[in-house]
Amino acid sequence: MSVLPRGDDRVGISGSVRGDDSIDLRLTWSGTAEAELLDERVVLVDAADRIVADSDIWAASGESVTGTLPPGQLQSFSVRTSPTSCDEGAALPSGELRAFVVATVAPSSAEGGSGPSTNATAVVELIGTVTVP
Repeated sequence: MSVLPRGDDRVGISGSVRGDDSIDLRLTWSGTAEAELLDERVVLVDAADRIVADSDIWAASGESVTGTLPPGQLQSFSVRTSPTSCDEGAALPSGELRAFVVATVAPSSAEGGSGPSTNATAVVELIGTVTVP
């Protein structure tokens, strides 16, 4: 069983790992109201499906989307991976690691115009792997 949640169809996200281990991401919000990108993070997963690195821990790496996400507009941004694991700064295990992106979006008003808005989270595996020597 995966440790990652199922994604919300209103958040379209894709991306790829480049040769320099930076990660290009593309996000499209398709809800009916504008939204804010609350969080975007990349996690690296080993062959046993354990999360071994999390970009939320990497200090001020890469760029991020800020501001409002209009419905249907593509946003592109990137993050850089780090040689540091989730295990208190230990080195990442050698080999190929799969990369997943998790993005959380908050609509500025309720979908359909009534009731409280709920956040939408997307999870997707990225094209390419991160190779650790």
